[in-house]
Amino acid sequence: MSVKHTPTKLPRIVDVSVNGSMLHVAFDDGTAGTIPLAPLCEIPAFAALKNDSYVASVRLERGVVCWPGGEDLDPWWVHENAMGYYVTREDEQNTYGQGEPMPAISLFYGVVISMFYRESQQHHAPHFHASYAEHEAVFGIADGSLIAGSLPNNKRLLVEAWLEIHREDLMSNWMLCRNGQAPLPITPLQ
Repeated sequence: MSVKHTPTKLPRIVDVSVNGSMLHVAFDDGTAGTIPLAPLCEIPAFAALKNDSYVASVRLERGVVCWPGGEDLDPWWVHENAMGYYVTREDEQNTYGQGEPMPAISLFYGVVISMFYRESQQHHAPHFHASYAEHEAVFGIADGSLIAGSLPNNKRLLVEAWLEIHREDLMSNWMLCRNGQAPLPITPLQ
């Protein structure tokens, strides 16, 4: 299981700026990209990013994009989105299938939680995807089992705790996905 176009070595973020609700990032390999912040604002932990003056307070600390209130973005997620490898809610007209990017439904401690919603014929067991840096895993919703992949142990434990809290939300999202509808954002682990 791998993210499409994933580099073998993650380029380091060397510059970050904002223009309205667009985050601009540059990497040490000479690449740069733009990420719309609107989809992140749908996630409760990032609600402060709806305020333009707060968004403008973005900074870079040890290669991590962050804000004064503690919001931060996983560098791998930033790179994948800046390069256009993940589908966001802004790009829902895009069709994708197995092996393609999927929208995030939650983001906490650098872990991105995602669900496919346009491949309902290909999957039978309710599950979700969790990614952190170069790691990816698939978890069963019903029993919390690790179906495939791996995460660092501390991140796996966070995902399992989040799953216990949000099992009903995840099942509701699974039903939306089975009907070809986009899953809803779920509150991150606090």
